[in-house]
Amino acid sequence: MRGACRLHAVAVLAVCAAFLSACGGDNDPSAQPPTTTPPEPAETKPQSPEEKSFPAAFVKKVDPICVKAEEQLDKVAGTRARSRPAVQKLAGIYESTAADLEGLKAPAQNATAYKEFTQAFRHGQDLFTRLDAEVGRGDSSAFERVPQLIDEANTDIKDQAQQYGFDGCGAH
Repeated sequence: MRGACRLHAVAVLAVCAAFLSACGGDNDPSAQPPTTTPPEPAETKPQSPEEKSFPAAFVKKVDPICVKAEEQLDKVAGTRARSRPAVQKLAGIYESTAADLEGLKAPAQNATAYKEFTQAFRHGQDLFTRLDAEVGRGDSSAFERVPQLIDEANTDIKDQAQQYGFDGCGAH
C-alpha cells in the first residue's frame, strides 16, 4: 500500500509540474519586469524667464544681506578656521543669512526660484554643522576641508545669484 501511495504522489507531482510549466514558463511576458521606464521626476528648477527674473526692488532687499554674509565669511575664513568655534560661526553665518533671506517675501512668480536660492544657504549651514560634528568627535583633520566646503557652498550660491540677478550675492 505504501508503494502505491508514493507512486500516486509522484504521478500527481509530475502532472502538476507539467501543468505549471505549460501555464507560464520563461516565455511568459507577465513574469517579466515591465519594459517601460517610469516617468522622470518633474523638474523643480524654475522653467520660465518670469520665474528667474526678480523685480529690482526685491533684488535691492536681497543684495545687502548677501554682501553682509560674504564679509562675515571672508573674515572667518581669513583666520583659516582652525577651531571648533570658527566652524560653528561659519554654520551660523549661513544659517542666519538663510533666515534673513527667508524673512523676505518673494514675489509669487519667483517663489520656487527663491526657495531654491535660500536652500543654497541652508546647504552651507548643513555642511558646516556636519563638519562641526566631525570636529566634536575629535577629527582634527576635518579642519583641512574648510576651504573646500566654503567653496562648495559659495559656488552654488553664486551660480544661482547670477542666474537670478542678485549681483550682491555673486560679487566674490
